[in-house]
Amino acid sequence: MTKSTTETEAQTPGDGAVRSTAAAESRLDRRTLLQLLGIVTVPAATATQPVAAATSVDYGAGGYGEGPYPGGSGDDATPESPSPDVVTDSPTAVGTETATLQGELVDTDGADVVTVAFAWRATDSDSWTTTASQDLPAADEFSTELPDLANDTTYEVRAIADVDGAGEEVRGERRTFTTDAAAAEPPQIDTFDLTEDSPPNPHAELHVEWAVSHAEGALEQVTIEVVDTADSTSPVATETMSVDGASASGSETFTIKRGSGAEYRAVLAVTAGDETVSDDRTVQA
Repeated sequence: MTKSTTETEAQTPGDGAVRSTAAAESRLDRRTLLQLLGIVTVPAATATQPVAAATSVDYGAGGYGEGPYPGGSGDDATPESPSPDVVTDSPTAVGTETATLQGELVDTDGADVVTVAFAWRATDSDSWTTTASQDLPAADEFSTELPDLANDTTYEVRAIADVDGAGEEVRGERRTFTTDAAAAEPPQIDTFDLTEDSPPNPHAELHVEWAVSHAEGALEQVTIEVVDTADSTSPVATETMSVDGASASGSETFTIKRGSGAEYRAVLAVTAGDETVSDDRTVQA
């Protein structure tokens, strides 16, 4: 009986590495050959794709394309509006009911026309009033008379400027002024009559009819003095009466002992507040 024997060829270590190196050399040779022939093969997975240009909102393609951008000089860039310089000067000719407001347009800042005016109000008011405006083509002083003010009242004022009615209002600093106090109304003597009714004796009798008034209702006092015109160094009779309100009147009789035949002068004086008004009459007894 014959035994069959299978022999296996033993491989020495390093044989696989030798075959791999040989294969690589073979592929390298083919690639080199293709390059030499002008043929380049690019794997599909690594093929170059077109790159889209980056865009940025409001800045065009790539961030710096069409359209305005800060600092740009394109047609859509908005130019700055002129900013004129206006100054509020101290008001002049301040009276009880009027004042003249003063201002100056110092610089137009290149504007063709600058509209100027004044804003004013009483210091205890919350709202401003604007005067009639004036158009100035160049730097200049300007003024406005303010009528119908309240006496003894403090106001504040400021000059304002506007370029071509664009609404870009420029305001000067505020200044204050106080109108003069009105002079106190003097009292009035409405009636003053002096008569004599002397009896057939050595005495003299004088009668005074009077009426006074005051527009502000501040009457205080009425005084009547009688003097002998021949000796007026001291009165021969005096009467003082306290009064109040807007009007007062009365009738007074004076008897001068042994005064018949003399000439007398009566002086009527009325006081209201700090104001005193007087008048006189003369009669022969």
